[in-house]
Amino acid sequence: MRALAIPLFFLLANAASAQLAVGMLTNGNTEFAFTSYPTSHTSTAGTASFRTGGPNSTNHLYHTWWYWRLDTDAREFAFHNGTATQLAPASVYAGDRAVLSWPNVDNRGLAARLEVRVYSVGAAGGVCVQKMTVTNNTGNPITLNLFGYNDLNQCGLFNNEAVVVGNNLQSISDFMCGTVAQVFAPGADHHEVASFPLVRLRLIDPVADTLNDSGLPYAPGDYSGAFQWQDRAVAPGGEFSAYMVLSEDLAQTGCARLARASTYGVAKAGTHGLPSWNTNLLPMVGLPISLEISNGLAGSPPQLYLGGGATSLYYAPFDVTLLIDVTQPHVSFFGATFDGLHRSITSFTLPNLSTLCGVTLNAQAFYIDPGATRGVTHTGGLRWNVGTLF
Repeated sequence: MRALAIPLFFLLANAASAQLAVGMLTNGNTEFAFTSYPTSHTSTAGTASFRTGGPNSTNHLYHTWWYWRLDTDAREFAFHNGTATQLAPASVYAGDRAVLSWPNVDNRGLAARLEVRVYSVGAAGGVCVQKMTVTNNTGNPITLNLFGYNDLNQCGLFNNEAVVVGNNLQSISDFMCGTVAQVFAPGADHHEVASFPLVRLRLIDPVADTLNDSGLPYAPGDYSGAFQWQDRAVAPGGEFSAYMVLSEDLAQTGCARLARASTYGVAKAGTHGLPSWNTNLLPMVGLPISLEISNGLAGSPPQLYLGGGATSLYYAPFDVTLLIDVTQPHVSFFGATFDGLHRSITSFTLPNLSTLCGVTLNAQAFYIDPGATRGVTHTGGLRWNVGTLF
């Protein structure tokens, strides 16, 4: 199975800033920004903003950041923007994605990378996914603790209420407005919720802390909360990743599976060569997704098949190979007609259903093309693994 060709975000790495720059990510009506960073390993959290109704909408977020310690440390430390104790970190912002990287965190032999993506969900909803990865370059095993921290002001005020929805999934609301946030930390071992700044003070005090799973339900007040991934063994050369997913006006399903896209099988050439699948969106539960085909014939509408089964069945009368098992449940529909750039882009939203979590979907498209043998061209297969994480 071949990996799907996706535009390489890391080609922008040569534009990385020396130290961490403030920057904004946008997708549709959704905006996320880091507006400041901790300046040393013992300083407070950086500030951030999260708006899901355009640039003039309510900012739901005050802080979001990450902390760490090893089991041999006497306290937690902030990932930070200073250079007194480490090589300069760097940041890259491009559209709806950002990468912040630390080549050697506090000269401890650990590399770290924080990847952030945002997605728009309609006119007033949005999702921000953070992935923190720590790589052990010390040459010895380590035992790592990671902490993800958030301070939400749901309606721009301090009247937040918070309840537990599912495992490591919290819902935050404010009676002053109708929007609801959810924070999901898949795989976290502990949490702690309290009024600002109590949780943050725990993470920057000179004591090694274990979050105490307290604070929910949280009565109206200035909500802040953190999650802990405790005592994760990381071998030399190995890495550990933790995720936080923040959503506005999207009820999360608690799905903790990786969203993936790949191709399989062989396409059939037409007038403009081999048609191919192209996407920079991953198949995430409840979020918009596009089926984009390139190298098609302008004016021809592709017929798409989408289902759970894959096959490879050659049909001689039309010299085509069917890669979708039509004997299994599937849907068939016409996609967007190929435009003058020979692209067909069909967009829709994956249903926000927990039953889709981890499901494999396969797609193939056929279209009329006089330049193809026997007048029909088709794509290779596209395989989606539906999830919420990247």
